Amino acid sequence: RPPAGSRWIYVAACESDFYEPIERCQQHTVDFVIRSYQDRRLAEADEHLQAALARAPVLGQTTVEVRARPGQPARTARVELRSVRVDLVGPWRPGGQRPPLRDIGVVEVREVAVPEGVSEPLHWILLTSLPCASEAAARRVVGIYTARWWIEEYHKALKSGTKVEDSQLERGHRLEPLIAVLALVAVRLL
Repeated sequence: RPPAGSRWIYVAACESDFYEPIERCQQHTVDFVIRSYQDRRLAEADEHLQAALARAPVLGQTTVEVRARPGQPARTARVELRSVRVDLVGPWRPGGQRPPLRDIGVVEVREVAVPEGVSEPLHWILLTSLPCASEAAARRVVGIYTARWWIEEYHKALKSGTKVEDSQLERGHRLEPLIAVLALVAVRLL
């Protein structure tokens, strides 16, 4: 659990869009922003997540910096934001049906006025425990998710730049001081 006076936010891409990471965050009072991969079924309704989002009003527009990809240059995308709060059906697992995931905030980020030559418009559906009912709150969620790139670059600098994994230290009490020093080096590498 986060120490008193602090807040942890688990930020993840589509690879974490399954039941257990969200359940674990809820159990340990850790906030989360996870990019959705599936059109999940809603609990208590014969409907799916994207249908609920389609009915939600547009909260506003903002811009998102999109990183360069193979064949696509970096650009600034103009997006509109929608938001809903839902309960999601729990999956079946060995041992039976899991309980629903309750009170999940969902922020849709959809690119509008897609520039010519862009093969895939920006479209994110972000699952979150954070407030997201207002435009400002939804923008905050989007800002947290876009920070994921910096987090990934930091870990890359820590692993590749400082070679932290090449250390032959095996015990936590010895690794922690090394990582503390190398973390500063990794930040400088960024």
